Amino acid sequence: AKSEWGIDFKYIAPFNEPSSHWWKMSNNQEGCRFGHFSQSQLLEEIHNMIHNLVRYRMTTEAASQALRDLELAASDENQYDQAIDTWDSLEDVARDTISKINVHGYQEKDGERHMLHQKAATSGKKLWNSEYADSDATGLSLAQNLNLDFHHLHPTAWVYWQALDSGAWGLVRANPGDRWAGHPNAKLFVLAHYSRHILPGMRILHVEANDQNSVAAYNDDEKKLVIVSLNPWHVVHCLKYNLSRFQLTGESAEVMCWSTDIDAACATCGKATMRPMAYKQEATCTLGRDLQLHHWFDSKTIKTFEISGLEPIQ
Repeated sequence: AKSEWGIDFKYIAPFNEPSSHWWKMSNNQEGCRFGHFSQSQLLEEIHNMIHNLVRYRMTTEAASQALRDLELAASDENQYDQAIDTWDSLEDVARDTISKINVHGYQEKDGERHMLHQKAATSGKKLWNSEYADSDATGLSLAQNLNLDFHHLHPTAWVYWQALDSGAWGLVRANPGDRWAGHPNAKLFVLAHYSRHILPGMRILHVEANDQNSVAAYNDDEKKLVIVSLNPWHVVHCLKYNLSRFQLTGESAEVMCWSTDIDAACATCGKATMRPMAYKQEATCTLGRDLQLHHWFDSKTIKTFEISGLEPIQ
């Protein structure tokens, strides 16, 4: 892949939901069941195979370099609690071969996310939510579960299952097998609040909130704070943001805002319109030295704020 197409592979992930009981012969998806002992064996075998290929120069120099850079990720369990059980059950030698713990987010609002984070952190391993999807086309479930991951799992990457998939599972309704693509689901625009504004290299900040419906990130180079907030309720809600840990870099800070009314997005997705409701930019405002930011949210609405001209107080 590297020599022919210039594609860099960083990780090899040998498992897909190995503890789940539904993987059987002739299944129509790519999972395969492995017990904990078998996982340990295979991880050690793969590690040793890569090591021997490089050490004894059993391949080309270009391939050897690609193999040297290749790391193991495991075990891509379906649920957070399964991932904890698997990690605790792997042999020490097998755990040493892993540089990144992958987990899937299908336990949704349940599961001991914080415990999995602690195990990854104390072991010096990176942590990804390497697959999430749901059958809620609105994106409300996606935002709530993604926020829980921000607050408790603290992954360094978050991956949606398939952008193109049938029904409510896809960000865009599609059937690639038939070369058919339909209209986007509202969840595409909900996810855009995170993927368009919380960018690689930004610092994820701890948010002190009772409802865990807000997440934040900071761009050190641009002196920009990004806040994504969700009102999941059926009532209007006012959010008051405490920015006392920041200070202005100039006389004022510019606040840009984007919003998605989830009900409106569901109604207008796929509709040709000159006034799109699924993802729209609101009027820009400024913050003075008091750094007071209060904002009203309609019911079932998600908003993103980009605040330029702020820096953390040292």
